Amino acid sequence: DFAAVQRRAAATRARAAVLARTLPASYAAFDVLAQGGADCRPLPYEERRARLVRLLAPWGPPLQAVPSTTDRDLALTWYETLPATGVEGLVVKRLDGAYRGGSRAWLKLRHSDTRDAVVVGCTGHPARPQALVLALPGDGTPVVSSPLSPAVRSAAARALPAPVGEGVATAIGIGDVTYAALPAEPVVLVEVRQNTTRHATAVVVRFR
Repeated sequence: DFAAVQRRAAATRARAAVLARTLPASYAAFDVLAQGGADCRPLPYEERRARLVRLLAPWGPPLQAVPSTTDRDLALTWYETLPATGVEGLVVKRLDGAYRGGSRAWLKLRHSDTRDAVVVGCTGHPARPQALVLALPGDGTPVVSSPLSPAVRSAAARALPAPVGEGVATAIGIGDVTYAALPAEPVVLVEVRQNTTRHATAVVVRFR
């Protein structure tokens, strides 16, 4: 529950003890970079993982290592079933890989759903919008997309008609934002990828 995590993180010292009881948290560790003053980053992930499990074993939940497997069938089962619990997907790592800061030496496999959405507005200047306000199929509530990529932002400047007013929509992690509302005609469609994540973001892939 990402909203609950945010409440815990923003708690004052006086509220922290109360929230620890009413909103208990778990801590899932995925790597160990140092142990006893020794740098573990050059070690293969298989060894770092073993060290992590040994370090956390005396405590157990809610302090624990993330689930891990080398069984392909089990990994596929996780991939198909865990999104129902709010888990984004899987992270795939090489067992013989060292930890290299500043670079991504792993693969993230997320569940996503790509579909078309109607653009009803935009935030920022219409000639260089920061995000689009979308009407998703089967949902009448306007959704603010994640920040646009440079390529999509350039395409938006060419595709969007002049605004005809203002509206208010809720942006994930920000709250209510005012946006420039677009006319109902002509209809502007974009391809949107919705990730099954704690942020439930809508990413604009391209204009139709």
